[in-house]
Amino acid sequence: MEELRTAAKLHYRDNGVFKKAFQRISDRLDFEFENKLNYQNFVTLVEERSRRCTSKALFHQLDWGEKSHLDRDDVRVLYYLMDTRGDCSHCSDILRSVYYTCLHCFDNCMSPNNPTFNVCATCYRTKAFKHPQQHIDFVDNYELLQKRRFQRLNWEELRQSAVQGVVTGLLVGAIKEGCKEKEAIAQGLGDMFNKHPNQTPEADVSDAPIDSVPDIIEQGGNGIVDALTEIFQFFVQ
Repeated sequence: MEELRTAAKLHYRDNGVFKKAFQRISDRLDFEFENKLNYQNFVTLVEERSRRCTSKALFHQLDWGEKSHLDRDDVRVLYYLMDTRGDCSHCSDILRSVYYTCLHCFDNCMSPNNPTFNVCATCYRTKAFKHPQQHIDFVDNYELLQKRRFQRLNWEELRQSAVQGVVTGLLVGAIKEGCKEKEAIAQGLGDMFNKHPNQTPEADVSDAPIDSVPDIIEQGGNGIVDALTEIFQFFVQ
């Protein structure tokens, strides 16, 4: 609990939203309870937050110095826990340190109506909870963080590989089509001039020399390649 008290102080120091919210609670402690929160008032404050962690064990753990009541520092730890921790899905005690999460429920948690399933270390050790038998994979909160961190990195690598594969396929396909189109145009022009070798092209048809036609075709193909290369670089950044 001493470690949690330190964490609560740091959370209060660094989190402006929490600091502002707790200041209102602190004023209420002075005005309503004279900075002495007994067990019944402790239950009231917890239930006002729609939480279920009202055990006397938690109250006594928060009661630093065994005063039989909670002062401002004790209540700050309580609100820090409610701000950053959930409740055990079986016994409703607040999850203060290591707890265990069902991976299946965690990965399929898409809405408040489909919550995660977390149990405290005591409930997990004694297997006191009831849960679908097919949900057999439980990990502690630290292992969960590592698993999903590496999973996210792997998914990012797969996404990048997929994007690169798709764009590369489009690029190669477009280049092949561009080359086929160039060859077809060149073949058509060659057939036309071979068929009429002595015919002089009219001035209003084309002022460019015949030798420049392959260059025009080449520039068109290069334009396709340049455009697709820019698309490829954009997606793989």
